[in-house]
Amino acid sequence: MSKLSEREAIQKAVDMLCVWLDCEPSQITYESWLNENQSQDSMGDAGVTIKDIQYLIEYKESGDLGSVMNGVRYLSKVKSSKKKFIRILVVPYMHEPGRKHCEESKISWLDLSGNANITGPGIRIIIEDQPNLYKRPGRSSSVFARKSSRVTRFLLYNRLDTFSQRELALQADLDEGYVSKIVRSLETLEFITRDENGRITNQDPNVLLDAWLEKYDFSKHYPIRGYIPARSGQSLMQQISDALIKERIEYAVTGLGAAWLYTHFASFRAVTIYIDENIGNELLSYLDYSESDIGFNTIIAKPNDPSILWRLNEIDGIQCVHPIQAYLDLKGQPERAKEAMPELRQHINREYFK
Repeated sequence: MSKLSEREAIQKAVDMLCVWLDCEPSQITYESWLNENQSQDSMGDAGVTIKDIQYLIEYKESGDLGSVMNGVRYLSKVKSSKKKFIRILVVPYMHEPGRKHCEESKISWLDLSGNANITGPGIRIIIEDQPNLYKRPGRSSSVFARKSSRVTRFLLYNRLDTFSQRELALQADLDEGYVSKIVRSLETLEFITRDENGRITNQDPNVLLDAWLEKYDFSKHYPIRGYIPARSGQSLMQQISDALIKERIEYAVTGLGAAWLYTHFASFRAVTIYIDENIGNELLSYLDYSESDIGFNTIIAKPNDPSILWRLNEIDGIQCVHPIQAYLDLKGQPERAKEAMPELRQHINREYFK
C-alpha cells in the first residue's frame, strides 16, 4: 500500500475509530492546529472528540521501536482541558516491541493495518492479528545496518563524550558523506542531540540500545552449531580459548559465556564465540568440533563487520566482546539468555550509561 501523508493517516485513523465506536459524523468534532515547524500538509497536533471523549492523536511514519518511543514520549507530555480523553499513537503497523512499550507506558495505539489497543473512560478496543499492509518492498535502509551501526556502536561505547561529525567518521572508518546521512537519520529519530557547539552525543542511550536490539539479527554472522566434548560450559569456554590462543587466532566469546564473565549470572552449557578467520574444516577439526543442530554446545560465528570486535575485554584470561555486543547477541540465544539479559543490562547501565 502506498505511503500516506500525515493528514491522510490521521484522517484514516479517525475513520477507523468512528467505525469501531459506531458513531455518526455529527458526533465528531475536529480540533487540530499547526506549530511553526509544520507544513500545511500536516494535521499538526491532532485532536478529535467523539461521543464526548477527546482523542489526542500523534502519528509516526514507522512502527519501529525508536519511533514508537518518541511518539510515546511526546504524547505523555500532552495535556487536555477535558475530563475524558485518550492519548493515541498511530502508526502504519505496530510491531511487537512497540506494542509492549505502549502497554508499559499506558498509551493507547492503533495502526492503519487494523490493529488496536485502546483503553479509556468506558472504552476497551483490542484488535489483533491483522497483517501489515505497509510492508516496504526491497531492502530497507537502517541506521542499524551492518556498516551504519558503527556510528551507534561508537556513541554507545563512548556514552559520556561528544563528537564532531568528522570525528565520528574517522572513528567509525566511514566516509564523511555516509556518516552525515546516518547522523541526520539519528537526529530525525531523536536518538542523538547536539550541544551548543554542534557536537553530537546520545540523547538517551537506553532508548538507542533498545531500538538497535529490535533490529539486531545474530544470524547475519552466519553461525554454525555443533558439539565439542567438555565437562561444562565454563570448561568448554576455557578449552576453546586456550586452543585459539595457542594457534594465534583472534576470537571473542559472546552470548551467555560473556554475560557470565561480566555478571556471574546464569550457568550455561552452550558457548557462543566469534572467530575472525574463515571457519574451515581444518579449524573445526583442530577444535574437535562436530557440526550438529541437535544437542549442540558450541556456536561459532564469523563477525560480519570489524566493529563487532571493537573494545574486547580480557576476563580470567578469556577474550570477550564488549558487554553491549554480548547483550545484543543474547537475543534469540538458547538456555537462560532471556534471564541473563536484564542482569547484563544492569551492568551496562552501571558501568557505561551512568
